Amino acid sequence: MKNLRRILCVLVVATLWSLRAQDEESSADDYSPIPDFSDEILYTPKFEVTIGFRGVSGAKSSFGGRAIIGRGVDTGPATGANLNRKYQDGQVLADTRTIVDANGNTVLLQSVSPDGLTNNWGYADESQITSDGYVAMHTYEASINPATVQKDQPSSLGVELLVTRDMGKLFGTRARWSVIGGFSVNDISGKMDTEETASVVTNTDYFSLNGQSAPAAGTTSTGALLDSNPFRADPTTGTGLVNNHWKLKGAYMAFRVGPSLTIPITERLSASFSVGGVLTYAGSNYTVVQTFLPQTGDAIVDAVSDGASNIMPGFYADANINFNINERSGLYMGALYQNSGSYRQTISHGGDNPDTEYTTKVDLGSLQGVRSAEARRIAAQLL
Repeated sequence: MKNLRRILCVLVVATLWSLRAQDEESSADDYSPIPDFSDEILYTPKFEVTIGFRGVSGAKSSFGGRAIIGRGVDTGPATGANLNRKYQDGQVLADTRTIVDANGNTVLLQSVSPDGLTNNWGYADESQITSDGYVAMHTYEASINPATVQKDQPSSLGVELLVTRDMGKLFGTRARWSVIGGFSVNDISGKMDTEETASVVTNTDYFSLNGQSAPAAGTTSTGALLDSNPFRADPTTGTGLVNNHWKLKGAYMAFRVGPSLTIPITERLSASFSVGGVLTYAGSNYTVVQTFLPQTGDAIVDAVSDGASNIMPGFYADANINFNINERSGLYMGALYQNSGSYRQTISHGGDNPDTEYTTKVDLGSLQGVRSAEARRIAAQLL
């Protein structure tokens, strides 16, 4: 969508340059003798190219979903020595002590004379050392199902290109009617931060220090030997806070076609009204980052992002005031209303964590704004 907007802007600049060159050539031709076409009848329908900008109200969006944060940590089976066990506030790994065998070869002690102890472990916080000489290692799972929150996106300034064909006077009156076709591009942009209360399940394994002093928190022990066979306690449940960062980014392109009625007010001033159908192509990328800070260990972050695109039918209506500079160019300013429906986007971790799923609803159903542009009229032999 970003590349599409850049290409459209280049086309707009190129078209304006071309039309300005046509005006300069036309001015030079004004000094040429006027040919006599009295014996011929020419059919020259008028076409008007409108290149400009439109500012519309932002889309309405909502964010919600459910998640379990903290899954995926491998603590190993409930019992067993010299295994690799990882926690969210430490790790207890297989022993790395070595001995020299009878042949003079250096081998791991655990493979020759295992004693169930390990020198290869570490923990995050002093609070993990219990008063009775154990090290408590934890994993945390924060479960949330936040209520859906609404967010009105900021107004969007976009580019618009329209072609109008003049169909002539309406039933012999001064009013004229025409057919309009064209497209426009606007941004989809929204973000929001919320804080939710989560249900937190804490799993704890206790490892004995065997009467030794623990090394400093945040370091890996090479001296103090830890009993590598844990005592696994029953899970406990409490509450905690999860910070949610919701972000939606994209764009939508609206193709529209419909009739237009122009009513003259003065020689140069007129009012026009148009209604018709809209086909909208919308694409957006949805990102959710959730952060949970447990009692011990680093913050647990869960992030997921994915894109989606949708095609939606709708309708539009606009009213404009037009000012004719000359027979070839003019300016206009007006108000518009566009209804392009809505779409829902869902992202998840899939098979890794099926209990995590985030949704957003993007509502393009009630867009209002203003439009302004320069109009150029072109006489051509087009049917």
